[in-house]
Amino acid sequence: MPVYNGERYLKEAVDSILAQTFTDLEFLIIVDPSTDRTLEILRGYGDPRIRIVANEDNLGLVGSLNKGLAMARGEYIARMDADDISLPERLKIQVEFMEHNPQVCVCGSWVKIIGSGDRLVWTYPIDSYEIQCRLLFNCPLAHPTVIYKKDFLVQNNLLYDSTFNCAEDYDLWVRISILFPIVNIGKVLLKHRVHQGSICQNYSSVQIHCADQLHYRQLQEFLGLMPTKDELRLHSSISSGAAFETRKDYLNDVEEWLLKILTANQERKYFDNVALSAELAKRWYVASNKAANLGLNTWKKFRESPLSDGYLFTYNEECVLFLKCLLKIRAKLERLFIDY
Repeated sequence: MPVYNGERYLKEAVDSILAQTFTDLEFLIIVDPSTDRTLEILRGYGDPRIRIVANEDNLGLVGSLNKGLAMARGEYIARMDADDISLPERLKIQVEFMEHNPQVCVCGSWVKIIGSGDRLVWTYPIDSYEIQCRLLFNCPLAHPTVIYKKDFLVQNNLLYDSTFNCAEDYDLWVRISILFPIVNIGKVLLKHRVHQGSICQNYSSVQIHCADQLHYRQLQEFLGLMPTKDELRLHSSISSGAAFETRKDYLNDVEEWLLKILTANQERKYFDNVALSAELAKRWYVASNKAANLGLNTWKKFRESPLSDGYLFTYNEECVLFLKCLLKIRAKLERLFIDY
């Protein structure tokens, strides 16, 4: 657990690890030089499992993470943030899963959001094939929930890369996914705190730049695609949903690009085709929802696109899209009638 000026929520985080039902652990806490009571709080614990490492210089998150990986003595390494809360059964559940699935390198979980007042649950894909496909668009693991096998990392020189600031985990998962399965456990094992001081809470320009680099690398290395600046910008908007345009030509561009990815994979066979088809279909559904303001033209295009065949949408999902498109038409007709 890396810590820097973390006194506000530190005790809750530490207590949640010391209260784990799985007790055979070393709690390695890497502390960057802090100006608050962080070290005082940590040194107040008498638990022999706690191992405090006070950095002489500020190494930052990535430097502290890599230092922790090198110093950890356990067979498995679990991540934790100094403002989150691990549920009591977290480590027990994850260790048991890793013991029964020796081929898996990384295992994360779902999280419950606290601190923002929303009390939402963030869910992530569970299957390794699905996760590999999701990585093509964004990061499908909650970093503070993961547990990984130390030997797999050491033997393959897998460390966090400081050039991917605020996306160091995303980059690492991409590189690991080439060699080993990555999975999520489909239950909440951690309470993730969202607050103004959260590391990289906002999707900053730095994160966007790093994500674009990772998108480009995967598209090139895994699929043999060399996206133009416009295609990369389109891929980024599909991935994040930010600045998504809703004009008809833009929806056409989205369909063309997603089909291009599907075709490239049919040739390269890097991603599982069923999993990739499902991921692209879901992206297509989101794009069509965003373009519902175009009315029934969007509904028609969604239904006729071969992308829609990649995933079995529920009746409710299709009804939602159809009604959104229909209501846009109705609103336009009502405005015309009023004007008339």
